[in-house]
Amino acid sequence: MDEEDLTEMSEFFGLPILEFRRLYVRRLWRGMSLRERDNYDCVLLDANHRCMAYRVRPLQCRIWPFWPSNLRSPDAWQEAARRCPGIGQGPVIRLEQIEAQRLEMAR
Repeated sequence: MDEEDLTEMSEFFGLPILEFRRLYVRRLWRGMSLRERDNYDCVLLDANHRCMAYRVRPLQCRIWPFWPSNLRSPDAWQEAARRCPGIGQGPVIRLEQIEAQRLEMAR
């Protein structure tokens, strides 16, 4: 997550940046990340496990569930599918398309 994401998300929630950061962001050695609950769910998931900031979510969220940790094995993918209601919905996307999209979004 970068400063642009932070600005966009704080505006979306109608909060000053410092307040949004205090409530929802944590610092990591490599930058900022959204906080997680004790069960590792994102702090911005509502009671129905839907993202409250979906329209303005940062890159790390836009490429979910295609994170390396979820793609490492069929079992890892199935574990992610148990937590994500969107997995298995819609058309099948080839890995080559996923990788190309991830590279494009990282630019």
